Amino acid sequence: MGDRIKLFFGGDTPITANHKLFGALYKPDLAVLGVGGVKQMGQSFTELHPDEAALVAKWLGVQAALPIHYCQDEGVRFTNAVNCPPSGRTCPCRGRCRARRTAIRA
Repeated sequence: MGDRIKLFFGGDTPITANHKLFGALYKPDLAVLGVGGVKQMGQSFTELHPDEAALVAKWLGVQAALPIHYCQDEGVRFTNAVNCPPSGRTCPCRGRCRARRTAIRA
């Protein structure tokens, strides 16, 4: 495709093994991922949790991932999960992202 940017638009898709396959076959440069969900009439509808969305971005092998339609702190949680290494490695935010994610999960 030359110098064109290859885009993956996830829409309202939950995490599946197909994300790994799509990344291997098409090697997208950018992913637009629906992170978190919406709340309507007291119910929460979530397709892709922030940590899952970060994993999808890694499986796709993209250079950048753009979160869309997220609630409150879900965009921050996604950004931290994408940018910070797993536990036990040096983190540029000095562990604040992991601490925040742990507090949110509890």
